[in-house]
Amino acid sequence: MMQNTDLKSLRADCLRPKHRYSLLSAVLIVLTASIANGQSAITLDYCIQSAYRNFDFLGQRDIAAEITQNNVTRIERGYLPSLEFNAISTYQNSQITIPLAIPIPGLTLPSAPLNLNSALFTLRQWIYDGSAIHHNSLVEQASGNVALLEVESQKLDLKTRVIQRFFSVLLTDKQIENLLLRDRVLTDKLAEVIVAVNSNVMLASERDLLQAEILSLRAAISESKYARSEQIVALGELMGEKLSADAVFELPSAALDKNASIEERPDIKLVDGQMELMETRKGSISSIYLPRVGLFADLGLGYPGYNIFDKNVVVMAKVGVTLSWKIFDWNQGALQKQSIDLNKKSLTIQRRRIQTQANVVAESFLNGMARAEELMKSDQELLLLYSSVTNVYAVKMMSGTITSAEYVAQLTKQEQARVNSELHKLQYLVAVMNYNSAMGR
Repeated sequence: MMQNTDLKSLRADCLRPKHRYSLLSAVLIVLTASIANGQSAITLDYCIQSAYRNFDFLGQRDIAAEITQNNVTRIERGYLPSLEFNAISTYQNSQITIPLAIPIPGLTLPSAPLNLNSALFTLRQWIYDGSAIHHNSLVEQASGNVALLEVESQKLDLKTRVIQRFFSVLLTDKQIENLLLRDRVLTDKLAEVIVAVNSNVMLASERDLLQAEILSLRAAISESKYARSEQIVALGELMGEKLSADAVFELPSAALDKNASIEERPDIKLVDGQMELMETRKGSISSIYLPRVGLFADLGLGYPGYNIFDKNVVVMAKVGVTLSWKIFDWNQGALQKQSIDLNKKSLTIQRRRIQTQANVVAESFLNGMARAEELMKSDQELLLLYSSVTNVYAVKMMSGTITSAEYVAQLTKQEQARVNSELHKLQYLVAVMNYNSAMGR
């Protein structure tokens, strides 16, 4: 039930010429002042880039690239010689001696100590490692590429969310704009009706009906403004910024990218990168079963040395060639390759599913564009017809031929046509941008 104070205030506003500005005019004045003070409209590109910075995708990419570079450098240093230090001290329960079948009187044979000690530096250099270092380096590079592709896939998901929230604000702006326009028309018409009622030309009920409609409109405007504030807060959370509730958002422009392909989607590229990583790991496994040839050199001290019968601390030195070759390991490598092949089959199924879903989504966006285009063709003509009829109804209401309720109903049709027109334009624009995003652009 309407309060008397609200009705009196509404009537007074309608009768005072200096207050016959609509809410739309007031909003336009505020926006003009804001722009004059340096407040620029917020663009979609700014929102997307701010969200990227908030989620620090650039830092994530840099970290992934640095990790890959460090791992590749670490692996390729396997080509360089290595130096090790090994110290060993053993004690055995049986002494090494030289057996004689016939004892010789006066001959004392040397014996080795029970305790053997050595401290050696060992220098190793692989001449051929079965390409293990090369394959391991390729695995790290492929793994780093997968990490970068994961970042790109996350960026696409975030971009889609930002677009949705940005356009939800624009849609609410259009709704508020149309509500304000309708409020202006009804407020102006109410002023005329009040004059007619005071002159006993129209019934007071006609005035009351318009007043109720205006108050209902203003309640809807308030609700829409609260909804807009919530949408702006949600958008600001993605951007990492606290946006003003009065922020102005610029309608973006977008062109359909006809050259876009599903294959350019980051999530499909990610699956391809994972499959490439799997194939690279198979090469690394194969290298394990190739021979490894290297050189080594030992230098250090022994007590005793290589001559175990010399019980003095002596220098120990030795050089040689080493050969390492894994001949049999119960088919562990074959089982690893089978697991990799199974993972690749799973990724192939996942890739096909992504393609199917993306094609369905892209087709729905194309249909949405076609539908919006068809509707936009008739919107302007329909709006002109409704506007003409509404003007006629306004004249009839003032002459008492029809009631205020009939006039409001016709005005509602006209404003709904206006809302639909703006909505169809936004729907087309959203469909274009969503299609491009679905294609990975």
